[in-house]
Order: sequence, then structure tokens, then C-alpha cells
Amino acid sequence: MDDRLDMRIRTSATEAAQRMAPWRPDIPWWAVGIQGIVALLLGLWLLINQGAGDQVIAVLGIVLLLVAVAWAWSAMRSDLPQVVLGWRGLRAGVGIAVGVLLVLDFLLEYLAGSAALVVVAVGLMIVGAIGAAEWYAGRERMGWRWPSVVGSAAAVAFGFVVLASRLQAAPIFLQVIALGLIVVGVLLLVRAGLLFRQEQVLRQGPGTTGGSSASTPVAQASAGAAAPTLTVRSAASGKPVEPGSAPPGPPAPGPAGPDAGPAGPSAD
Repeated sequence: MDDRLDMRIRTSATEAAQRMAPWRPDIPWWAVGIQGIVALLLGLWLLINQGAGDQVIAVLGIVLLLVAVAWAWSAMRSDLPQVVLGWRGLRAGVGIAVGVLLVLDFLLEYLAGSAALVVVAVGLMIVGAIGAAEWYAGRERMGWRWPSVVGSAAAVAFGFVVLASRLQAAPIFLQVIALGLIVVGVLLLVRAGLLFRQEQVLRQGPGTTGGSSASTPVAQASAGAAAPTLTVRSAASGKPVEPGSAPPGPPAPGPAGPDAGPAGPSAD
């Protein structure tokens, strides 16, 4: 039913996320600016604090758990094609298992050493590989294109980065996350500046963007008052002629008609 609680919660969360998406053309500039500042500060904090690996792993586990629950919910809707449904359920099960392990490790600390990095790396690579298989199996039925597989490829690539961090005993994955957040923060701040400038231009109106004030009546009057007055005298009468008027000349000939013409001798 459409009025179920989970449907309403999912719809509200989706609408709120869409309203705050930074790529929306009608989003306020300050909202994008806040997102950029948060991403930039978080990236700088991770870049400076290289010992925050446990907290970051816990956050990754929580995010993976939430995403896997969304996958499981979409699989239980049973409106997906059969070729996609099995892969979606398998990916959800692996994601939930990895997310629960990481969250419990953060709370209870039962994984020794850097075993949590191995769990994250293997979990991300498996989830990404299953997602790629799901995309390949359902690309024709669902009409998916190449951009739909970017998330799965990114999960596999980041899994390799986390595994390299484990093998080299260095927080490489923290540096990758930090640099990614810094880049995203800078891009969001640039977009916020562009949106602010666009809003200021729209608020000023189109009349202030022309840059020409000579066409206004006040400007025309001032231009006319500043023009010098020249006195021209007529050659025939010697009277001054106002500027803009034609000088007097000989009278124009009258209209032609039966009564026109020079007077002749009288018939008397």
C-alpha cells in the first residue's frame, strides 16, 4: 500500500535529498555553500588527523549498511526482473553482513590489528563485483547505460585502495577520502559563488545591465542644456536666427491655378 510507514519515510527522505542536491538549478546558494564548507573542513580534518582510521571505518560500515538495507528493500518489492532480483538480493546480503561486522567492531573492538581494513576491502570489492554482474545481467531489460556501473567500479577501486593501505601499513585510504572531500568542497564553493552572482544579477533587474544612461530624459535634458548656443544672422534681413529654424528667404511661389499669373492689361 502507498500509505505504509516505510513508503512515507523513504519518499520524504528522497524528496529532502533531491531538494538539497547541489546540481539543482533552483537550490539556494547558501545551501551549496554550507555543503562545500562541511566537505572542505571534513577533508582537511582527515588530511591532518591521520589516526582517525577507526572512526572512518565505522562510518564506512554504517553507510554500507544503510545502502545494503536499501538494496534489500528494493529486492523485496519484487517488481524487478528475475535476472536482476537474484543479484540485487545477493549484493544486499553481502553489504549488510560487512556493515554489521564493521559497526560491531567499532563498538566491541573484537577484530585484531588492521583486520577491519581487510573486511572493508574485501567487502567493497565483492559488493562492487556483484553490482557489475547485476548491471551486466539487467542492462537490456532495465535499459541501463555505462554510467550505471560507475558506482560498482568505484567500490572495487576503493576496495583495492583500502587493501593497499593494509599491506603498506599506511593510511592511504584516509588520504584518498580526504583529497576527494577537499576537491568536492572546492567545487561546491565555486558553484555557490556562481549561484550568488546569478542571484544578484537577477535581483538588480535587466535595466541596470545596459550601462547606458544617455537615453533617459534627464540625460537628454542635461545634454541639451550643455550644448553651446550659436547665433546665426540671416543674410537678407540681418536678424538673428534661432538654432534649429530655417533662415528666412524669398517667399515661396503661390499655388498654380486659373487666377494665378501676372496681371495683364484691362479689357476696358
